Amino acid sequence: MSSNHEQSMPQPKPVRPYRYRWTNSPLRRQRPTGVTLIAAWHFVSAVTLLVTVLFSFNVASNGGILTDTDVLEGAAWVYLMIAPIGLALGVGLWLFARWAWVLTLSLAILTLTFAFFNGSPS
Repeated sequence: MSSNHEQSMPQPKPVRPYRYRWTNSPLRRQRPTGVTLIAAWHFVSAVTLLVTVLFSFNVASNGGILTDTDVLEGAAWVYLMIAPIGLALGVGLWLFARWAWVLTLSLAILTLTFAFFNGSPS
């Protein structure tokens, strides 16, 4: 009889791990200062790149003081491709997205590796 009683008891629902998102969270998690600073750095650098792109296209179209505007225009296109990545990383870090943390850490390791093998400017 006791075995029937054990089988009729409701089983508890499995607990899903909480994802660190600001929306729909029962507890508000405080964002670490370092994450805030890195996210702000990504925002500021992305905006700076976009302003540089606008300035570069303006100088390249008007001729400006540079003789080789193709190089300037090519750099502007590269910056235009990099800026959305910085914005996405800033938003992702702000919202505690795991992919943003992994990508930021990967870029930091890649940057340190290049700096180590190429040497720092002196």
